[in-house]
Amino acid sequence: MKKIVALLFITSILLTSNVFAQLSYGGGIGATFALNDNFTKPIGDGGLGVGTTFHYGVKLRYGIPLTPVSITASGYWAKFKSDGQIGNFDVHFEQSFIVFSGGAEVTFLPGPIKPFIAADFLYTRWDDADLEISAGGIGDLDDDFDDSFDDVSRTGLAIGAGAKLTVLPLIDLELVAKYNMHNLFSKEEGEDDFNTYTITFNVMF
Repeated sequence: MKKIVALLFITSILLTSNVFAQLSYGGGIGATFALNDNFTKPIGDGGLGVGTTFHYGVKLRYGIPLTPVSITASGYWAKFKSDGQIGNFDVHFEQSFIVFSGGAEVTFLPGPIKPFIAADFLYTRWDDADLEISAGGIGDLDDDFDDSFDDVSRTGLAIGAGAKLTVLPLIDLELVAKYNMHNLFSKEEGEDDFNTYTITFNVMF
């Protein structure tokens, strides 16, 4: 009986250590590029005037033993800002959003540099937009943006590729690029696409 208990104890330790050996975590910074005309057109031309912004996030990866497949979960925060003019009015727009994703990565080559492809399901939540309008002598007029850009959430899909470089036994540097279709699955009737391109640099432990 003691041998069985000891064997079970040793087995549980080995399994636990193996699980943690396959688990890595980290975070990083990157750039988000808006792609659709309704977002990138200047405010004076009827768009939002947003183009590129920084994002900050965290990532968790679990490598499935004896396979090139890893399960991933991540999240990042970003904020778009823009300024423009409509007639004699100065317009300032800003809106933050947070993106959560879960998916998989497939690594192709062993070694210190490991290229991979990735696919993720996305959940994106936009905070209430802030619109400030001002004109000389009139003062500031603050209001929420159009209802279609108020506090909303959408689901979508991201596809991408990247590479990770092992610099120390427990540290990887990672560069990944993704094409994100934020409202692919839950777009309302008449709603414009919201797609972005992201480049992210992560440090994984």
